[in-house]
Amino acid sequence: MQRDEYFADTVNNTVFEGKVVVRPEELTELDTTELTIVETVVNDSVPVQKYRDVLKQAVIRKDDKAIYAIIGIENQTTVHYAMPVKCLLYDSIRYAKQVEKTAAAHRKKKTRRASGAEFLSGWYKEDKLLPIITITVYFGAEEWDGPKSIHEMFEDTVDESILKIVPNYEIHLLEPRKVVDWDSFQSDIGLLFHAIAVANENRGIDELFLRQPDKFKRVDNRIVNAIDFFTHSKYSVNSEEEETDMSYAAKTSEAHAIIGAFVDIGKTLEETIEYLSKRFKNDKDINKEYITEEYNSCLRAKNK
Repeated sequence: MQRDEYFADTVNNTVFEGKVVVRPEELTELDTTELTIVETVVNDSVPVQKYRDVLKQAVIRKDDKAIYAIIGIENQTTVHYAMPVKCLLYDSIRYAKQVEKTAAAHRKKKTRRASGAEFLSGWYKEDKLLPIITITVYFGAEEWDGPKSIHEMFEDTVDESILKIVPNYEIHLLEPRKVVDWDSFQSDIGLLFHAIAVANENRGIDELFLRQPDKFKRVDNRIVNAIDFFTHSKYSVNSEEEETDMSYAAKTSEAHAIIGAFVDIGKTLEETIEYLSKRFKNDKDINKEYITEEYNSCLRAKNK
């Protein structure tokens, strides 16, 4: 998510319905450390230190307007059942940091005499905050069954009249299983999310790659490694290039698994060739030479 291309694509598909509102070239890396801000602003005796996963300043282009904002991404490989509180804390600290930074600038520059109220807060009447957006990116294949708002974390018995006066905070969640338009992704990061979304289906990832071979013909090796990591797959990257043909990787992955199983149960090379020739009929990649080489490799590994 540090890569601007993937960051922008993820943001656009999570909160802007796939529209290209945030552009990679208009992102600026920010320090992810949130340190002692709460102590500084509200005179709390306990300093707070948190580390965001990724934080960038962005230009949001919408309706012919350019709006500057701060966008953070929190990566989750498992469900975090207190995610609304975690994101709310990050956002609150960052807002407080903006106030403190502006107040410090006023004290240093002394641009004009502050009124009594301005002096006490350090925040002048005309000062403005940058909006903060935090996105939770979930890399799990299971459904996110945690709360998505502060109100969902309350007891069911809390009266509606109370909920109306207690500000709610909702998280922005990218959950691969809930994505409906994969074509709106502009980068390979969409391929990673798509693979995660079908990971629990029987041969779901292999079928995905084989069903759309042209779409997955040149996939960045970093994404291939990420697919392997998050879905526990075993696709080999093309070490000779920076991209991998995933349809080829899916075919060879399946063929390798079948050959290994046939060797384990004592099938002959001829039987293995006959089966795979039917399974991958007219496929120039899974040919007799390939099968023979893989069979002998598996046989040597077994005999060790």
